Amino acid sequence: MDAATMRAVVPPLRQLRLRKGWSVRDLAREADVAVDTLIDAERAARPPRPSTMRKIAEALGVEIAEVDEFRAVTNGTPDGTPADD
Repeated sequence: MDAATMRAVVPPLRQLRLRKGWSVRDLAREADVAVDTLIDAERAARPPRPSTMRKIAEALGVEIAEVDEFRAVTNGTPDGTPADD
């Protein structure tokens, strides 16, 4: 994933977290993922794995398929499998 795509993903991920009133630590605890993983995702330093995005989406109470920005992280498909080009 290129840097421009990651920059497009970061604000929605952060917005979803903030909408819940959660800190990064709160989301990390709820999603059972490392704080550093979330920080990297929000800073566009490194995209999370599709399995991690599923955990994050579940903790936030959203469906990956309903959020375009999450689909971008999972290479275009809700389940994280590569999209056919």
